[in-house]
Amino acid sequence: MSIDANVTNTVEVKAQPTPPTITISQILADLDAGIDRDGIAIKYSITKKEVGIMFQHPSLKGKRPKKAKVLSFTLVDDTTPEVAESMAESTVASTDLIEEKEETTQTEMSHTGGEDNEFDNYLND
Repeated sequence: MSIDANVTNTVEVKAQPTPPTITISQILADLDAGIDRDGIAIKYSITKKEVGIMFQHPSLKGKRPKKAKVLSFTLVDDTTPEVAESMAESTVASTDLIEEKEETTQTEMSHTGGEDNEFDNYLND
């Protein structure tokens, strides 16, 4: 398993005619897609001043575009076999504990229910 370097972190934005209505959810979606204020200005063909005014809205105030976390190198996981073995062992141990707990619970339930229960015997007398 490896993580490849990705040096470019810009989102390509195509200019479109200014729509008659721009919704808050559209801007939030753009920010989630990593489009910054300059990109929003280009996308909606509006001025940077208009973008600034738009971001004074309470729902947009302080919002920033999500940035992809980028490494300048390739990270290679050379420990995968050991990690996989330890994960498998812990999964088997957890499964054994769960099964053991279920058996204990079923045993406790069988002892507390039915005719052997002192409370049931008292009520039936």
